[in-house]
Amino acid sequence: MSIKLCTNYYSLFNLIPTFEIDLKQLSKKFHNLQKKYHPDVNIKCNLKDRKKILQKSILINKGYYLLKDPIERGKYLLFLNGITINQNNNSFVNNNFLEYQFKLYEKLEYFKKNICKLEECNLFFKKICDLKQKFFDNFKSLCIKKEWKIAKNWLIKVIFLEKIKNETEKLIDNI
Repeated sequence: MSIKLCTNYYSLFNLIPTFEIDLKQLSKKFHNLQKKYHPDVNIKCNLKDRKKILQKSILINKGYYLLKDPIERGKYLLFLNGITINQNNNSFVNNNFLEYQFKLYEKLEYFKKNICKLEECNLFFKKICDLKQKFFDNFKSLCIKKEWKIAKNWLIKVIFLEKIKNETEKLIDNI
């Protein structure tokens, strides 16, 4: 059995490397690949082939979950185009956004320390979700134009807003 290990997840799933992908098609291709390469299906192969099949199955799983997640897919698309987002220093885009980050954190801290109304937290949550979608739309538009360096800044903003959204969601769940 000849097994080629592919490191480009788009190629693995026979997809064009763009941000917008058909998630149903991705899921279908994932299931078809797992039917072919899942270790349990290939139990009768020799040890060498089983190891390769296991590696391929791991690669398929990793690629599927990465491409399925919009933020991870965005980071990966940037990576394929020579742009990396440093996990430790990805929050600084410009001074205006840095100030905005502080304001959002202050608002979140205010909600945590004070008894706030559910409606107030929900409004804040909606504002964050709407802004995150707007920033994601900007990111997608720049990806289409292949303006990767500018797109990176918008994705960094999306990542930050995702963190704030998740923290706000936890706060709302505890009210």
